[in-house]
Amino acid sequence: MAEFINDAAANQLGRVLSPAQYMEALTSGEQFELEPESTLRGRILRGRSEEEFELLGSAERDIVFIMGPDGLSLLPGLETSEALDRIGLTPRYVQGRRDQGYRFRLLVFEGGDAAPLATWDNALDMVAGFQPELAADIERHRDALKTKSLTDFEAGLSEPMEVIDLAGSTHPEYMSLERYLALSPEERENPANLRRVLFHSQHLGTLFYGDGYTRTPDGQIGLAEYLVPNGRIADLPEAVTLDLL
Repeated sequence: MAEFINDAAANQLGRVLSPAQYMEALTSGEQFELEPESTLRGRILRGRSEEEFELLGSAERDIVFIMGPDGLSLLPGLETSEALDRIGLTPRYVQGRRDQGYRFRLLVFEGGDAAPLATWDNALDMVAGFQPELAADIERHRDALKTKSLTDFEAGLSEPMEVIDLAGSTHPEYMSLERYLALSPEERENPANLRRVLFHSQHLGTLFYGDGYTRTPDGQIGLAEYLVPNGRIADLPEAVTLDLL
């Protein structure tokens, strides 16, 4: 790989063709950008065991976020913490998961098939497709979900949703799909409860703005993000991973 790096100017590394070549270029410390038409895709994974790294996301999730060539082009030269910021993972979330024993990996794969931008409408349509029992509530509350801030939906909770999410199902305010479906019809009239289940079960989290772009913890627009169904990493073409934290 050293010969490949030395024989190509940084701007020519935009022509990296395979996930393995991307990883080798990334770990070399070289600065480079992928061409916009690159078919490489990436995702940050988390897990505590090798079994938890078998899927794109935790088993309860139906959809996951991936990045395209613009996101992968941001990573070269960044410290891991800065890279995670750019991708839209808050320091509190990352540290909280690390305290729980989670590790983080970068996944890169050959994924040139079209994937929709991570907008509210696309996310809600995909969730409704996987969870038809939520479809009516999603349609009823779609406008509220798209227009209200997360802070609006957190009113009345004892802690921010991100803190509740880190605590998991042991927290009485953690809204799993099972808990949501057990709510009364009157409780399901409140869009805040639907927002909570989308936060905890589908990870439409603190920095999800629903416009197709991540946000950094300080509110800056980050990279384009896309939505794909959750699935096995072993089924992805040419998938390679790199330990980050």
